[in-house]
Formats: sequence, C-alpha cells, structure tokens
Amino acid sequence: MKVMDKRLLYYDYDAALRHFENRLLKIKQGSLKRSRLKIVAKPVLLLAVLKAIDCGKITCNRIEYDDVKDIYEGVFRTFFMKARQENLTPMYYPWYYMKTDEFWKLAWKTGEMTTSAPGEGWIKRYVDYAFLDDDLWVIAQNHEYRHRLMDFLVEHKIVAYVNDDATMAAEGLSLKRMLVMLLAI
Repeated sequence: MKVMDKRLLYYDYDAALRHFENRLLKIKQGSLKRSRLKIVAKPVLLLAVLKAIDCGKITCNRIEYDDVKDIYEGVFRTFFMKARQENLTPMYYPWYYMKTDEFWKLAWKTGEMTTSAPGEGWIKRYVDYAFLDDDLWVIAQNHEYRHRLMDFLVEHKIVAYVNDDATMAAEGLSLKRMLVMLLAI
C-alpha cells in the first residue's frame, strides 16, 4: 500500500513540530519504583502509531486498538533494555492514560467512562478508537516531519534517561532484572 506524503502549502510545519516537541517533553509518565526511571509506554505508543502511519496501516485519524497492538509490542521490545524498563507495559495503560496529555483523544462508544484499572477488555468495551490532535495528525501525514517526530521521541522520551551501555554495565544487573529483560525479548 502506498503511503501518502501529504503536505499543506500554507502550514508552518516547523512551528507545529516545535510545539509538539515541547508538549511531548511534558507528557505525564509514571516512574519505575526501584530506579525512578520514567516508564516509556506513552512515548512508545505514540511511536508505534507513527510507525503504523508510516507503513500505511493507519490512513485516517482513526486509530484502532488492534491495528497498533503488535507494532507497540515490537517497539517496546526494541527499546526495552535501552530504556531500562522492568516490565513490558501492556498497551491498554498508555492507550487510556495518554488522554490526559491532550494530543491523544478517545472516541467513546456510549459516553466518556473513567476507570483506575483499564484492561484490554475494558478498552474494547467502552472505547471505539483513538485519534490525534488535528495538528499532530497533519505533521504525521508528512514523511519528513513524521520521521523527525519519531526520532525526537526515541532520543528525548524513550532512551533519554540512559547515558550509555557502559553505565548500565557499571551499575550491574540483578539476576531478576536480567531474567525480566530476557523474557521480554
């Protein structure tokens, strides 16, 4: 499937990209209990959505849960060790909680619902689909700016908290942490 590389003539892509980079720097992320490193699930979900747009799996601003799930899991596994995550966060957590960051919206089946414990079944029961802020969607439609945003997510929100592999080796790995990492791969 050919992916469209849409570009509006009178749209300031650079200003919009800067705006979203600043918003992404402020997304609310939980922290891992032991290390206090940020949980990367929200940036990974957004990266997975951009990858799904990139490969033509998402062609309109209607993000279906099942269309992104495998890509999300693959992206999370790719960055699991570099981001020093303790567990693979199930996609339903960022899918539900990213709505607090305002660029991610949920289309409810019967009116907005709230929960403190979303699960995949809960998401499928109450959420029809997700969609992006209109300006973020415009950026995502352009190959160059989509890839710039993807690079920004990786560099500043997914592996930003890790200096290098030598630091990780110097800190040492517990047997439990090593097993968790191996299981994730």
